[in-house]
Amino acid sequence: MKTILVPTDFSDNARQALAYAARIAEATQAHLVVLHAYNLIPTDPLTPQAVYSGLADTIAEQAQQSMAAYQEEVRETVNVPVTFETRVGLVTDVVLREAQATRADLIVMGTHGAGGLFGEALGSITSAVIERHAFPVLAVPHNAVFNGLDTIVFGADYHEFRNPLTLKPLTELARAFDSRIHILNATPVPEKMGPDYTGEEQLEKLLRDHRVCFDYTDETDVEKALTQCMKDEKGSLLVLVARQ
Repeated sequence: MKTILVPTDFSDNARQALAYAARIAEATQAHLVVLHAYNLIPTDPLTPQAVYSGLADTIAEQAQQSMAAYQEEVRETVNVPVTFETRVGLVTDVVLREAQATRADLIVMGTHGAGGLFGEALGSITSAVIERHAFPVLAVPHNAVFNGLDTIVFGADYHEFRNPLTLKPLTELARAFDSRIHILNATPVPEKMGPDYTGEEQLEKLLRDHRVCFDYTDETDVEKALTQCMKDEKGSLLVLVARQ
């Protein structure tokens, strides 16, 4: 893992995400890119150009000043290489462009913390980034405290992992933190030589260099099953792969 992108709006949630990203960067020797995106006000045909230009300049200046103050704060607490970028545009578009430009291996963003795993907890911006981008995204709850990654719970659909690169972020984190990977498949225990059993064998080969255990559930509510698994296994991180 070489580059971790951390979008920020200078909120407490964003600061929490940066704290997580910094610990991961320390363990993986990655470079942090802290990104702030700001959007200029829409042009109103009735607004004189001089007035609009003045407002746009003010917004841009405030964004730069906020980032400058944040840089000082971050440099006092983060002990890894950090680059700071300020860009104009819609947040999701800016994050995508910056992730592509920096070849980010991981995007770390804060969440609201309310609601379920797949509900409003992520927040509209984080959800949009996950839905629109092909980059791995780590969503950090607002009240989370980093205590290592002893156990990673992996919600697996065996038919989604034919390409080993899909698992690269997971394996890099597990290697850096010597994590145990607990794989949960939302199906009953498979019969030998069935499609799920074959999928388990393939996944076991892909993760042969890691401590791995396989688990199954007949719980039809996937969110409920994952939440219970995180509780039972004292999971530090939940990993999911978006369906294409």
